Amino acid sequence: MIKVMAAVAALGWAAGAAAAPTYLECKLQREGAVSIVEIVADEDNHSAVIALPATGRTVTRQAVFSPTTVRISDDPEIWIVDRVSLKLVRDMKIGDEVSRLTGTCSLKPKPDKRAF
Repeated sequence: MIKVMAAVAALGWAAGAAAAPTYLECKLQREGAVSIVEIVADEDNHSAVIALPATGRTVTRQAVFSPTTVRISDDPEIWIVDRVSLKLVRDMKIGDEVSRLTGTCSLKPKPDKRAF
């Protein structure tokens, strides 16, 4: 009985532990220039925020997390972050054409505690 209670307690503790979102700053190679892309990957909520500071665009999208990649669908774009190498791929499909841009990401510290 004690072993069963210990196992249930351990499972409850593990299930209740939430992983913090991962903050990334990425540099995407684009026609001789570099574009900054900020990504917040939230595995617990199966979502990601993509921010493009140069344009002011910020969106939250569903994301699929595998052991080695995070795949974010932002129609017509697909963003893929390699969780091992931190490489970034952005594929954009328009009609039958697929345009691919690549880049690299680095981990950012989480923001300071906010007031709200």
